[in-house]
Amino acid sequence: MTLWRPDAALIRRPAYQSLADQFARAIHDGRLANGARLPTHRRLADELELSVQTVSRAYEEL
Repeated sequence: MTLWRPDAALIRRPAYQSLADQFARAIHDGRLANGARLPTHRRLADELELSVQTVSRAYEEL
């Protein structure tokens, strides 16, 4: 489940905010069902090459 791939050259705000926005957009667009189980923090962090803390903070924003 890759919703977003970070590109440091294009990020103008914290990665956790961009990731949280991508999840919200995916839910709004119907690509991710409301209430669907998200990957574990560690799994998503590994997949997106982000820190676990960044993913955790994005999940908190939801």
